[in-house]
Amino acid sequence: LVISDDEEGNFFKQLVVSDSTGGIEIRIEISDLHNIYPVGRKVYVKVKGLWLGDYNELIQLGAGVGVDDSGDPELIRIPEPLVDQYIVTATYGHEVVPKTLTIDQISLSDVSTLIRLDGVQFVTADAGQPWADAVLEQTVNREIEDCARRRVIIRTSGFASFAADS
Repeated sequence: LVISDDEEGNFFKQLVVSDSTGGIEIRIEISDLHNIYPVGRKVYVKVKGLWLGDYNELIQLGAGVGVDDSGDPELIRIPEPLVDQYIVTATYGHEVVPKTLTIDQISLSDVSTLIRLDGVQFVTADAGQPWADAVLEQTVNREIEDCARRRVIIRTSGFASFAADS
């Protein structure tokens, strides 16, 4: 099930899909993916021939390994002409329900899944600040914390439609 797409601009050329076992990001060389794979659409992913990549300990699926502008290894997006070989669309309009957790309940199995955090607030330094820098289109990390001062980083793209919101 697609749980996040590029419609709001926070994800670029990637989908996040999950099922009862977990979730994963899929890197795809198509813009406006939300027109084909909107949130709530069921998809089937044929992983044979795809590669797993590790982006700052976030596991992703892609078409292979190349190098970025700095010469570092990078997971290549699935080229548009090959997407239908790997992603099969199915029904849409499914309700996407987040799992409700507290900060101390978050685990690695929650990565790339949709969760809702209860009992949290922004840390004082981030309270009332915009999600990201919409003017310079810079990604920003904000921290939220619970009453025990356990913290989690919320990362938002400067390209997100809500980047300037506070």
